[in-house]
Amino acid sequence: MDFKIGFIGLGKMGGPMAANLLNAGFTLAVYDIDRDSMAAVASKGARVCSDPKEVASNCNVIMTSLPSPESLEEVILGEKGVLDGVRDHSILITTDTILPETIYRISEEAKEKGVSVLDAPVSGGPHGARAATLTIMVGGDKQIFEVCTPIFRAIAKNVLHVGPSGAGCIAKLVNNLCSLANTAAACEGFVLGVKAGIDPKILHEVISTGTGRSYAVEYKIPHQIAKGNFEPGFSVRIAAKDLSLITALGRAHGVPLFLTSAVEQLYQLAKAKGLSEKDHVAIVTVLEEIAGVKVRF
Repeated sequence: MDFKIGFIGLGKMGGPMAANLLNAGFTLAVYDIDRDSMAAVASKGARVCSDPKEVASNCNVIMTSLPSPESLEEVILGEKGVLDGVRDHSILITTDTILPETIYRISEEAKEKGVSVLDAPVSGGPHGARAATLTIMVGGDKQIFEVCTPIFRAIAKNVLHVGPSGAGCIAKLVNNLCSLANTAAACEGFVLGVKAGIDPKILHEVISTGTGRSYAVEYKIPHQIAKGNFEPGFSVRIAAKDLSLITALGRAHGVPLFLTSAVEQLYQLAKAKGLSEKDHVAIVTVLEEIAGVKVRF
């Protein structure tokens, strides 16, 4: 297949992914409501479009990286949206974190236009997006997945077909449940240890080689929390949004999510304290304030 790729949403994740597609030699058309973000990718060789409809009318693969289910539905289904301009036999790839019900609605509308849809959310954060080391979990028709594998390989290190339509969305929400719960547990544990008198650097050496280790302990504690670096990568606001989607998925399937609910309340508290646009690890500052200590080394 001769890929002509359109990319909509050029934020902290989408911008680097679009750049990596250009680096891999793909032809790329782009759109974002932020003109500076478009200009940055245009300087690397992308064609700038005026709206999602124009992107779709000039491309046979359209990818999205958007901050919310609502923005995704507007871009795909709204006026001058992707489905207003899409070609027959095109492929739509959503890399967004959404509920499976959202992808089902989009897929039904797209099917009437002769368009195939893959839900392909990614994990790895802005650093992974820049380095093209993301994990990408894809739901949808396996033959369409295989056709699109060269695209996925340009932006990700680990590429997995996880099941039918919606399966990618579910896998991503479960991944984020584990990631955000691990982060909250690490923050709470280190605040407790420091309050009780343990040097945080020594505590990190212990836990990072013990059974309590996790990505949060191995990376987020020494590289972000210990340095007081709370500038956004994956923000508190987006984390809270994802947690609300996760609890909604639990309700839809009748699965109680005790830990997730507690973690969601911690992120909501962080938002209430004005931390919405800080990196999600800034939840540690809420716990530090309560305990009267800081985890720094």
